[in-house]
Amino acid sequence: TYKTRRAKQLGIPLVNVEYIYAYRDASKENQSIDLKRFLVISAEDKENFLKNGSLPVTGE
Repeated sequence: TYKTRRAKQLGIPLVNVEYIYAYRDASKENQSIDLKRFLVISAEDKENFLKNGSLPVTGE
């Protein structure tokens, strides 16, 4: 999509939608979260993200 291409051009990392919810929950408890868990990096992650807007999240 345009937003994905533009993010790549600007060097902005893509994060999956679940990051928003994790950030919201962590901020209520004043905890930090590992952003690396939510970055779209591999081709498989990108394909899954484009299909359903989520990534497999590892390690809680």
